[in-house]
Amino acid sequence: MFTVSPCSGSVSPWGQRKITVDCNAGAEGKGEEQLYIDISNRDPKDNPLGIPFTLTAESCIPALVEDVTSIFEQYPIHSNVNLRQTLQSVQGNGVFIRDDNKFIFTKVQVGQQATARFKNSNGSSVPCDVVLSIKAMPGEPHSLISNIFKLDPVEMRIPGLSHAFATVTFTPEQKEDYQCTFTASLVSPKSSSVKTKPQQLTFTVSGEGHVPQVTVECPGLRSKRGNAVLRFRRLLLGDSQTLPLVLRNDGIIPTKFTVHIMDDKGVFFLKSTQSALRAFHTADKEEDSTGKAKKHPQKPYLLLEHGQSAEFDVFFKPTLTQRLEGKIRVPLSGNNEINIELVGEGYDDDFTLDNLAEDNQGSNAEGNLEDDIITAVRANHIEFGDCAVRELCDKTFTVTNRSKEEVMRFEWLLADTPFQFSPKVGHLQPGCAKDIRVTLKSKVPVTIRRHSVNCKVAKIKYQLPREEVYNWDDGMYTEKWEDTTERLPGARWPSKRRVVKAVLEPPHTVLEKSIHEVELVLSAQIDYAKYKLDTVEVQLKQTEFFQTEISTFQMSSTGNVALKYCWQENLEEKKPSKSSEKPFSSILMGYFLSSDAVDHWFRHHPSRVHWASPLESTRSQSTQPPSRHRSR
Repeated sequence: MFTVSPCSGSVSPWGQRKITVDCNAGAEGKGEEQLYIDISNRDPKDNPLGIPFTLTAESCIPALVEDVTSIFEQYPIHSNVNLRQTLQSVQGNGVFIRDDNKFIFTKVQVGQQATARFKNSNGSSVPCDVVLSIKAMPGEPHSLISNIFKLDPVEMRIPGLSHAFATVTFTPEQKEDYQCTFTASLVSPKSSSVKTKPQQLTFTVSGEGHVPQVTVECPGLRSKRGNAVLRFRRLLLGDSQTLPLVLRNDGIIPTKFTVHIMDDKGVFFLKSTQSALRAFHTADKEEDSTGKAKKHPQKPYLLLEHGQSAEFDVFFKPTLTQRLEGKIRVPLSGNNEINIELVGEGYDDDFTLDNLAEDNQGSNAEGNLEDDIITAVRANHIEFGDCAVRELCDKTFTVTNRSKEEVMRFEWLLADTPFQFSPKVGHLQPGCAKDIRVTLKSKVPVTIRRHSVNCKVAKIKYQLPREEVYNWDDGMYTEKWEDTTERLPGARWPSKRRVVKAVLEPPHTVLEKSIHEVELVLSAQIDYAKYKLDTVEVQLKQTEFFQTEISTFQMSSTGNVALKYCWQENLEEKKPSKSSEKPFSSILMGYFLSSDAVDHWFRHHPSRVHWASPLESTRSQSTQPPSRHRSR
């Protein structure tokens, strides 16, 4: 293992001689040899065999540490179970999947860079040379990854029992999956006479390019251009309406964005809610080389992680009597942006329909609009919903005269309509309102979709002084009692009858130029309620006293309208019969004791009616069965 040269020689007085010892490492392990130096003419008693000198050396084979916990010590290590959930929840920009021997870049946006550092450790005491490379997957050209993955360095020398890091840079160009093979090869020394097996560390590096995926969760209405639409109602000038706007991050990567409202008329407004305020961030001030803050710091932004939402309130308050448009612009990175269209309309009218039950249905609708020009929601629709056949359904709304001086007359034009309005005709004093009741009752099933009913409105002038005029409608009537020609036997005064008369409409003059019609739309679904039972008879098991037995069955509604039901007990109790008594039915007794049956009996048996005083009634309770006393 050791070679000493020269093996002999002479040294002049006060001189020196250089001895060279060469170590030729053989098999792996430690080696030791004992040398003896013999000096001529020395004392023979001093080490007769020669002065001892020991040579030791250790023969090592360079080796790279293959422990994945050491190579990927900066990243989490997982199995491939629930891989999708792991990629979404992992922190940082990378994770190693042990089962697949793959390192995955996570949450990398298209066009941006992400770096990963892999630790290469030398497990031996001698330095080692390592060659690093990145290659395309088998069967794929290298040009596919030449600009996607970059490696630095490609060669490294690692001292004994030390380490060095290799850096891989991933820059996705498109929204797709990229893969390559990372290899670290150990280079054997050329001067070594020992043949060693080449060592390589190999694993797969993959990554996917992601783009920001902020979606408009609310509203659900989409225009023909594919944009979300906030469709406001047609509002009176000065009134306002608020609709929600919800933005959600459905992508993998955290997304930064800003929200800008674009409105030339100044009628749309945006306000953040608590969820939006939690996502609001302000960047730290950047400083230049002198320590001063830069003049143009980064603007505030919103940041949404995966699955998070930000909600805003969008206000519409018209100031013009016309159709109004606006837009909310949400720019994202990568030259992408989201546009939300805003549509509303303002109007000014003295006669309005208010308190409509289904006022917000059009604003909260979902689906796609086919028209190029989107109109505002007209708040003139009443939805009755489900109505049973022969059932009276009604809705109530309000008509309002918003004029400060003019009196208005309204009349509902009800030709060929199943709806009834009460009042149908009436007057509205300035600044006053009147409730209108709409009723619907059909004997047959029918579906009514957006049936139009017009209300004729006109301004009027009274022919009487204002203080003598009352707020009139056709539902007003007078009631009084008048004498008749009939007189009961022995009565001193004639019989009275109630006389009901409709109040006449006050005389007035219609201003012809002010006549116009206001449209009201009504919808209803009238049908028979239908149901289905999965059983006809419920058989309960024999049950002991004070115990409970429960049996269940299913009933389902199979019709187009809601099924309203209630269970009525219909049991006949059989009592022990005596010779003079007969069994009776509680159902029949209930009918004969009802008010209708008693009235019928009183009308046909007036001579049998006994009008008892309270005292007499009290005395007779112990001897006579209960009787029904009726007073008129």
